[in-house]
Amino acid sequence: MVKVHTCIVCINAASSVSVNIDERTPLISSNSSAGSSSGGNNNIRRPQYGSIHRRSEHNQFSWLLVTALFIFFFTGIGIATYLLFNEGVVFTPEIYKFVGREEWNASSSGGPLFTISVPADSVILTDTRAAHCDRLPVCAGLIKNLQRQSMTDIKYNFLIDDTGTVYEGLGWYQTLEEHEGRPIFALIGNYMTSPTPTNDQIVALKILLKFAEDHHVLMPCSALKVAAEDENKATLRSLAEMLQVEAYNECIG
Repeated sequence: MVKVHTCIVCINAASSVSVNIDERTPLISSNSSAGSSSGGNNNIRRPQYGSIHRRSEHNQFSWLLVTALFIFFFTGIGIATYLLFNEGVVFTPEIYKFVGREEWNASSSGGPLFTISVPADSVILTDTRAAHCDRLPVCAGLIKNLQRQSMTDIKYNFLIDDTGTVYEGLGWYQTLEEHEGRPIFALIGNYMTSPTPTNDQIVALKILLKFAEDHHVLMPCSALKVAAEDENKATLRSLAEMLQVEAYNECIG
């Protein structure tokens, strides 16, 4: 007869063994989970999928924020570069003084104006057939009086006083219909009896012409014509011819 000896100590030891489960413990199969639910250890730590999802959303938001900042930064650089390189001969005090319509107290136009078809092929040069001026209050008064003499508006696109200050008349894109859609630049004064234009006036006139060409208001090498009523004014005619020759040489040079 074979006697079976039961190792009570071994059984007791085995029944007292506990298993510590942490993140490194392999996932338990569904069968084992089912078995453990009937009396096993129910404190098994599961992977925290919610926290992983939250971290993923945070990373996506950070990436979008960084991308938006980069776009904003380089867009700002692009705009600044454009403004820098297109500053050119824009009306700034460093080049010459510019007085807008509101500064000489212009009234609204009293009738329809003709739109200049740009780029125009020529510019009309004339004078105001009035007194000269070299100070803003005096010039503003003279220009305001010229506007009152017209039923529609002042007929000049820009006016230039003795100091080279430029006064905005109709601006770049409008003119009176009687002028066939060509811009008119006027020197303030009467050059039938007055001396030649000042150097400041000539410089300002050249800058206006160059600005108009660079911004496609005038065609390259456009003609500078003296108004028909000023053909007998040698001073204006000589100035127009001189500027026309300079513009032509620059075009072919």
